[in-house]
Amino acid sequence: MSCRCSDISRCERDIETLSDMISMLNYMYYDDNDCYSSMTEIATNNGQSIRPYNIHDTIEKEGKLHRACMDKREEAYNRCVSELERLYDRLSSMESEDYYYHEDDD
Repeated sequence: MSCRCSDISRCERDIETLSDMISMLNYMYYDDNDCYSSMTEIATNNGQSIRPYNIHDTIEKEGKLHRACMDKREEAYNRCVSELERLYDRLSSMESEDYYYHEDDD
């Protein structure tokens, strides 16, 4: 058994980085929904540049793009959350080990 203070510090930095990434992915969800709503509104309301026969195509293509982006965001979010949980478990284990090491040191 050895001192884990530096490992704990690195793990805490990783946890902070992943937490920031999860937060950004959450903001990305809202930004993507805003973009999707705006594009749908443009496709629906702009009859001068989009003819009635291709409005449906435009909305459908935007929907496919939106779903693909949301799927990728969701996958990244889930991977980050899983890794964050793993890091918290690892941190807890290292803190226990470090506690006993320093307790024996005294």
